[in-house]
Amino acid sequence: MLKSDVRKPGIEEALTLKSGSKMDEKTIGRANLGRLANALVFICGADHPTTVALKAASESGTERDIKAARSLFLKLKSGDRRAALTMIDDQ
Repeated sequence: MLKSDVRKPGIEEALTLKSGSKMDEKTIGRANLGRLANALVFICGADHPTTVALKAASESGTERDIKAARSLFLKLKSGDRRAALTMIDDQ
C-alpha cells in the first residue's frame, strides 16, 4: 500500500453523527453549540478557547459569535471533534 493510498478522515466524516445524520456548518446551530460546549468541557477543559467560544455563541446567538465558534471547532484535532460529536449524538 502506498502512502497516498491511506486516506485520512476529513472534516466531512468528522461531522457525521453515528445516527447517520450529517452535521455540517449549517447544522451546527445554536442548540448544538451549547451541547458541543458541554462536551468540550470534558474533552478539552472549560478554559479552552473553543469551549469558551462555543458557550458564548450558544448564549448570545449572534452570527459573529456562531461563525467564530464554528471556525474554532473545525480547527480542533479530528479526534477531539469526533469525541465531542459522539458525546452529543449519545444524548
